[in-house]
Amino acid sequence: MIINKTRYCLSSVISNIQSNMLINITALTTITFTFVIFTTFLLLVINLSEFKKSWIERVHVLVYLNDKLNNDSINIINNSLKTHPEISLVKFVSKKEALKSLKDSLKGQDGILEYLNNNPLPNSFEINIKPEFLNIESIENLINKIDKIKGITDIEYGQKWLERFNGFFYFLKITAMTIGAFLFISSLFIISNTIKLMVYSRRDEIEIMKLVGSTGRFIKIPFYI
Repeated sequence: MIINKTRYCLSSVISNIQSNMLINITALTTITFTFVIFTTFLLLVINLSEFKKSWIERVHVLVYLNDKLNNDSINIINNSLKTHPEISLVKFVSKKEALKSLKDSLKGQDGILEYLNNNPLPNSFEINIKPEFLNIESIENLINKIDKIKGITDIEYGQKWLERFNGFFYFLKITAMTIGAFLFISSLFIISNTIKLMVYSRRDEIEIMKLVGSTGRFIKIPFYI
């Protein structure tokens, strides 16, 4: 009995495919296309998320100091920075070291610096942040605390690029989620209508099966397969 039912279900499935070939091909093509688009957006979001993470990990905070500060004041700021649990390393960069680094980066074009009467670069601190605090919220909280230290004139950490990229990433994530939800609902709608069309095309056969005592589950199985 079970073998006969299984055989009938398989023959019904084959019959459904053959008699509704165009509908099945259209539904399959649409669902495949939907899946490809959704997967593409998902991979894009994942890759951008990894890029965002790796980019944030390379963030270094530069703290510029007032030129009028003496060594004692600089040491006080240094000790104050080291008290923050988010910071893993504090490195002092003097005006001379900053100018030398600038000359090295120019690579043969440092002649333009010879016309400078004074060193325009300020003393500064380079700050490395611990890995567990390498996220936008923690970095901004740290910057707000550091900015209150007396003697600091400016702080740089690529904030504008970080804010722009974070806004773009948020927009892309919302867009991907919206498109994904739309495609998922569309797929369900297509599958539902495909089954309805198949049922409608075989309504006479279904009615006869009901009259001879077939159960609803037995009638529906071939359409779900």
